[in-house]
Amino acid sequence: MTEKKDKNQLPDLLLVVVPALLLPALGESLDFNIPEMVLRMVLTVMGVALGGGLYLILQGRPAWLKIGSLLLMTILVFGLIIGLKPAPQEEVLLTCEVCGYQALYEPADICGVCYVELNHATMEEEGYTSRAEMVREEQLLFFATEEGVSFFEPQTYRDEEEVFHKDPDWKPLVSAEEVQAYREE
Repeated sequence: MTEKKDKNQLPDLLLVVVPALLLPALGESLDFNIPEMVLRMVLTVMGVALGGGLYLILQGRPAWLKIGSLLLMTILVFGLIIGLKPAPQEEVLLTCEVCGYQALYEPADICGVCYVELNHATMEEEGYTSRAEMVREEQLLFFATEEGVSFFEPQTYRDEEEVFHKDPDWKPLVSAEEVQAYREE
């Protein structure tokens, strides 16, 4: 008699313990304005309550039914964890004033396309009196390297690791004629 009782104790114990361990893992996928430790404690208590409820409902039932219930609950919780996991957010890139591509991670960063660094220190080093003067000069240099002047093509720039898109709202400070004249100098 005690051997049969011992065999049923493991599924009974698992009915209480497994939900108490699984539900706090679900908390990592939830986005509430609750401190993480408090959320884990609440979910642990809910897990114990759920496990206790399952224990009371399935008390005296066959072990296969208890284990099947545990498996079903585990699959449901992991399904919720996977389903609620937030999608990775794309990093918002800033538009480079020189080339017009969204290729700056920070305002004073080096552009990933034209490799120009538009900041006060560079402006002083190069001897520019204004930011607009620096942007105009850098645009002339950048666009003069191409045979035909096209400010808005290609729409997408690809290097070995990254892809940058042209900002549709960007406007160059120089004209195609100015670039052509600069190239001929």
